Amino acid sequence: MARQMPDEEEGVPPPVTEAAMEAVITRLQNKKRAPVPDGVHGRVLATALGHLGDSLRELFDRCLRSGQFPGVWKDDSSRTSEDPAPPAGSCILESAGVWRRTVPRFWAVRLTARNKAALRAALRAIAVRVIRGYCTVSWAAATALAGDPPWELVTEVLAETYSYISGRRALGENPTLDGILRVRRIGQEALMRRWGKDLAGQPYGTCVTTAIRPVLERWMRRKRKPLNFRRTQVLTGHGCFGDYLCRTAQRELTTECYDCGAAVDSAQHTLEVCPRWAALRQGLTSVLGGDLSLPSVITAMLGDDESWKAIVFFCETVMSQKEADEWVREEAADVASIRGRRMGTFNLDSCVAQERIEFSFTPPYSPHFNGVAEAAVRSIKHHLIRLLHQHHFTYEELYTCLTQIESILNSRPLTPLSSDPLDFSALTPAHFLIRRPLTSVPYPQLTEIRGDGATRVADIKTKKGTIRRVFNNICPLPL
Repeated sequence: MARQMPDEEEGVPPPVTEAAMEAVITRLQNKKRAPVPDGVHGRVLATALGHLGDSLRELFDRCLRSGQFPGVWKDDSSRTSEDPAPPAGSCILESAGVWRRTVPRFWAVRLTARNKAALRAALRAIAVRVIRGYCTVSWAAATALAGDPPWELVTEVLAETYSYISGRRALGENPTLDGILRVRRIGQEALMRRWGKDLAGQPYGTCVTTAIRPVLERWMRRKRKPLNFRRTQVLTGHGCFGDYLCRTAQRELTTECYDCGAAVDSAQHTLEVCPRWAALRQGLTSVLGGDLSLPSVITAMLGDDESWKAIVFFCETVMSQKEADEWVREEAADVASIRGRRMGTFNLDSCVAQERIEFSFTPPYSPHFNGVAEAAVRSIKHHLIRLLHQHHFTYEELYTCLTQIESILNSRPLTPLSSDPLDFSALTPAHFLIRRPLTSVPYPQLTEIRGDGATRVADIKTKKGTIRRVFNNICPLPL
């Protein structure tokens, strides 16, 4: 494990040393900044630290040992765009390097049950989106399938790595890359052990966690084998199965299988027993073998590409047919009242299912996904921030602003329209919408020949008579 400093033994945070306080005084004296939100200027703090250094060091040490800090040190509500500086207490601790040495590690250790639950709720929401699963999938199953360990455990690994690096530098040594990688490897091994024990103690999602725990690290580090909506249904059992629709979703009256009449229609029943899928199951067993239990399927998915493709084909084919059958049952005239909730969306969803259209959602707070759309959103925000600022617009004013922003973005040049150096016109996205830039001046309605002798309109003979059209609305045909 990472080498600990003497002051960090047995979970005691390192105290603020006298040398650290002197370094703070030097930094505050050299800074030419405005007073922080509590009204204390940096030079005043530097002068006060010279006389009150011992008392302040004792105050900071007690705060670090107890894990409790004054609310004003952590409150960002007093900050403004004109005065973004943090309060004085956090300034001093940050200057002394105490925040960076202690807070990540002791934050992870002193996490309350309420804060831990809040962190895991956020992690579960992200993991469910990553695996394209139902919102009823448990935290343990979602994070295991997504390969995303608990954030508090990841924080401890990062804090341990930083402790090793800072400890070496405090001794006047430069930490080597091999040493850092060794500490990270040891921390990752400890993380996987603790995560496995945590998953074993979870009351929900036991089928998934029991199957993944033996190969948890391999599953987390797999590449080019993503999960989608139908594969996740088979692995979690949360999908178009009678057992789930009756017990969890409450959209079926019984848990029986409509295909074979079995008492319970579950994901495992579909994989191993149901005779309707015997032909597909035969192709699956020829590749995986006779054992189609969930642990064997998970292990096979981590094997060669042939096993992965066989499982993917089975999941996609079976689940798409089960979904289509479910929609047919919901459309039936004698459908039970419990099914009536989704009848209004049948047309759209049935067409999507028939065309085998699959939606890939971008996880929240992930700007590195779907880069083209995110770049367009950034361009719109760029103009909106400068237009709105601190004003409150009415609906009509905001609609006008968005229309102007649309015209600006859709009028950006893509390529020149001609090779003439005197022709400054360019092809824009608006040409594909209205055949001209949105920012250009509209063409006047020319219906007559002006006095300058130039001809701007033409009479066109058609089957129904003669009509007059402006030249720019006529498409010339090659001779």
